Amino acid sequence: MESQWMETKKMFGKEASEHFEVVELHESDKIVFRCDGTKGTTGKGEFLLIYIIASSGGQSEVTLDGEIRGLTGLSKLFRKTGGRDF
Repeated sequence: MESQWMETKKMFGKEASEHFEVVELHESDKIVFRCDGTKGTTGKGEFLLIYIIASSGGQSEVTLDGEIRGLTGLSKLFRKTGGRDF
């Protein structure tokens, strides 16, 4: 399995593009995305987004966990203050 794409969005009034890929997929209960910051607008860092899906009684609960590595300066400070929109 290999899925990769570039995602572009407005951030702080400017367009920002980041390279994403699916690095792990357990059908129906877990998906892990990786954003390689070196291939996008930020030019640094690695972002892992882990979605856990728990289904019961016709409903699903989605939990998002994440990890950010390799940031410095203001980017690192922004991460520590709870910034989620990279």
